[in-house]
Amino acid sequence: GVISSFANVGVIAGTRHLLLVDTSLERLAPLVLNRVRQEFPLPIQAIVLTHGHVDHVGGVDHVLRDAEKRGDERPQVWAQQRILQRFQRYQRTWGWNNEVNRRQFGNATGAGKSLFPKVFPQPDVLVEESALLELDGEPIELYHADAETDDALWLWLPQRQVAFVGDLLLRSLPNTGNPNKVQRNTLGWAEALEAVAAKRPQFVATGHQQAIRGAGDCEEMLRETARALRVLHDAVVDRLNAGRWPGEIVAEAITLPPDLQARPYLAPIYGCAEFIVRDVLRQYAGWWDGDPAQLFPVPRTTVATEIVSLMGVDTLAARVRELLAAEDFPLALELATTLHRAAPDSPSARELLAAALNGLAENATSLIARNLYQQEALRLQEER
Repeated sequence: GVISSFANVGVIAGTRHLLLVDTSLERLAPLVLNRVRQEFPLPIQAIVLTHGHVDHVGGVDHVLRDAEKRGDERPQVWAQQRILQRFQRYQRTWGWNNEVNRRQFGNATGAGKSLFPKVFPQPDVLVEESALLELDGEPIELYHADAETDDALWLWLPQRQVAFVGDLLLRSLPNTGNPNKVQRNTLGWAEALEAVAAKRPQFVATGHQQAIRGAGDCEEMLRETARALRVLHDAVVDRLNAGRWPGEIVAEAITLPPDLQARPYLAPIYGCAEFIVRDVLRQYAGWWDGDPAQLFPVPRTTVATEIVSLMGVDTLAARVRELLAAEDFPLALELATTLHRAAPDSPSARELLAAALNGLAENATSLIARNLYQQEALRLQEER
């Protein structure tokens, strides 16, 4: 079964025990566990973490404490071994992770507040590439994937023809290339989806949204999502191998072919093709985009001040207003940003920049992009 939450919790019932797949956020764990207990009144033998993101691991301690209160044997916590390095990095860069998650998920009132956890669970069993877990005699296979995260695990129940895949399948274009997060693996993600598809599951439980039922739908969604990732990955690699600079490749605005764009489960509602392209470039091509002016760049405020002094504030502001009226929000953002950098204390410059950001937010299909635009607009408006 699957308990729906901010991040879903999978429940595998054996003859005498349960196995949980993930535990959701810390603050939601009590509600989720209550639902588990109502539907499945068996002791929990083990918890398998599909990866180390906080919305999947936050409730581990709550589950362990609950088992102790009930007098049950302590559940074992299974995870891929790289989760330890992830948790170390989270602790080392806590302030950064706290802030970028606030921006990404649109928490306008969270600046400076402690939103990201500071304590993370310690697994009992670490998996390398694969492992076998038995639930009351039933085999459950665990496989490592290097995809959205490098510490991902997916579960295969051969007797039931069921897969639990965590965030490998999202019912949207996968979220590689997250603007504020560490490197993700676009090709590895495609390979993981293909490995799941090769099992021919009848049911795929995901880390978010509804599960997929039926062999046909499961295989289609797994393989077509993998194909979308491979198309974008290969398009970037082909251009790199032809000697194209990363900046040129980004400017080309590579997209999916029409047949993949038409798939509702590949809509760019979280990730988007532009982010995936940048993820592949970051993986293979380093940080420089090929523009000589960006190798040792002049400070952006210096450039902005020079441009505004040549054009004049009124001329540049008038052009931004024209672009806003024409709903050319990308170019309006570029010019409004230049104006604001040259005159950061100007209320009109802040208003024009906020207007461009809000216009982009209204038209953004990606949740991440929309929230990042909105958060910056709110910050500017609060400076009034």
